[in-house]
Amino acid sequence: MYLRALFLLFVLIRLCEAKGQGISSNFYEKSCPQLENLVRTSLATIFITNPTSPSAMLRLMFHDCQVQGCDASILIDPVDQENMATEMGSSRNFGIRETELISTIKSLVEAECPQQVSCADILILAARDAVALSGGPLIDVPLGRRDSSIYPSYKLADSQLPPPTLGVDGMIPLFAKMGMNIEESVAILGAHTLGVTHCPNVLGRLNDQGSGKFEGMRPGFEAFLRLRCPEGSIVSNTSFVLNDPTTILFDNQYYVNAIVGRGVLRIDSEMALDPRTAPVVHFFAADEEYFFTTFSSAFVKLSSSGVLTGNQGVIRKHCQELGIKDFTPPYLAPTTVGSVVLQGVNYASGGGGILDHTGKIFGGRINMDAQLDNFANTRQDIISSIGDVAALDLIHASLFSVTMGSNDFINNYLTPVISIPEQKLVSPEVFVGTMISRFRLQLTRLYDMGARKIVVVNVGPIGCIPYQRDTNPGSGNSCVSFPNQLAQLFNIKLRSLAVELSATLDGSRFVYADVYGIVADIIQNYAAYGFENADSSCCHLAGRFGGLIPCGPPSKVCPDRSKYIFWDPYHPSDAANNIIAKRVLDGDTNDFWPMNIRQLIMS
Repeated sequence: MYLRALFLLFVLIRLCEAKGQGISSNFYEKSCPQLENLVRTSLATIFITNPTSPSAMLRLMFHDCQVQGCDASILIDPVDQENMATEMGSSRNFGIRETELISTIKSLVEAECPQQVSCADILILAARDAVALSGGPLIDVPLGRRDSSIYPSYKLADSQLPPPTLGVDGMIPLFAKMGMNIEESVAILGAHTLGVTHCPNVLGRLNDQGSGKFEGMRPGFEAFLRLRCPEGSIVSNTSFVLNDPTTILFDNQYYVNAIVGRGVLRIDSEMALDPRTAPVVHFFAADEEYFFTTFSSAFVKLSSSGVLTGNQGVIRKHCQELGIKDFTPPYLAPTTVGSVVLQGVNYASGGGGILDHTGKIFGGRINMDAQLDNFANTRQDIISSIGDVAALDLIHASLFSVTMGSNDFINNYLTPVISIPEQKLVSPEVFVGTMISRFRLQLTRLYDMGARKIVVVNVGPIGCIPYQRDTNPGSGNSCVSFPNQLAQLFNIKLRSLAVELSATLDGSRFVYADVYGIVADIIQNYAAYGFENADSSCCHLAGRFGGLIPCGPPSKVCPDRSKYIFWDPYHPSDAANNIIAKRVLDGDTNDFWPMNIRQLIMS
């Protein structure tokens, strides 16, 4: 991660507008034919022991789909429990629960069909089965959604989720945006036949009585609500009111309640009186099958609105974690064209560095300046595809990760034998100063091309890699001091550069990531992280630490690579990279300045 794969990574993080293309009822027919049975049997067992779970599933799906489309963004854990900066931090999501149930089902599905089924589809199926297992219709829903790789903040949820004071005037355009007619709009509200209404939402209605008279409310029902949800009482924060007498059954009782003046929310009463909706309410109250049919149609429209499909989204392995695609396509791949570049491009080049002559012993490497040239080509392709304004907005909202510097030491200043003359002529301070000066120009050029959210990753403890240990046997069992001193000298200046550019380049957000500290911590406390070997290559051929010859066909591989910090002479193992990645995404101020990557994405 910090050794040879040194690159400019261009990841486009954006809100995708999809029309529902690519979803179908038989989407998983070949890739996961047992999916629907897995979800249904899992839920059936849970619903028996917790009969309130169906209403929780339905509400969870409704709230997810109304903010940015059905993309499972509501399931992602907050950055931290204090800030609650995610979608779930919205006051409109008060009372949302059972998110862990979707994660449990996801783990069961992953065991049968790894990386095939999105959390968004599992959430839709869970809501669909919640209706069916509670006595309602079994709805044929199209599948094939992808999960969002970002999530909206609580502010977006606040603005898009309907308030508890919603009336008919607000309800009709709200659902019309999803393609629903008035009948379907009234039908989708029939989901309230399951579950309860929390007292904070009831109090909002009771405190907004206008003339003092509650239209459509049965005499005495107001007193019942005030008794159940007393004003100013701590109890009201956790209390609730049953939506109708058959609260665990999916039926048409909700409409009967509305007609007789026992609607809990404002919309319940208004739709029974408004001439645009009242006839529909009476139809549904009189004919349950008619309600079921119309509700099914509305459910499909809601669950198909604004979804991500294909390469517009991702399939998250864990529903509660941010989903960024496993591999961003490389710039030179013949398939990295057209709409593919709108999702991100990887400009990595093994052996490349900040300085143009870095890695010259490898021949065909692509250094930082050439990588920027390649991004300029991508930028022009995006402009040609979606236009100047949209392209600039997209690039401004994107995340750029720049990991450069290690090769300038390993394959330049520290190259065995051939670097000796340069080390005599150029001091470490001058060499690092040259690197920083060049890097300043390169990062400024990146900014000039539209980049605003830029992560600069420092150089890791390169003196600890197996290659350095074996080529410097005098260090014994310890890391090699001089390479680490060079890395630390560069890192000090790199952090200052990030601070400088953030202050001088208007609108920029530079984040400095301390991978050196993260990796040093893993090496020093390797046993606590589950490793057994902290200094040798898992894939090895020659050298005390397996660091003299790169990993290749003749090499031997250790029995369990997850117990090794290093995979080969230069690079961390998957197990180590997984730890590094989690720290890079969610690290604290010891790992980052001024924020971590998750916070940068949300900013």
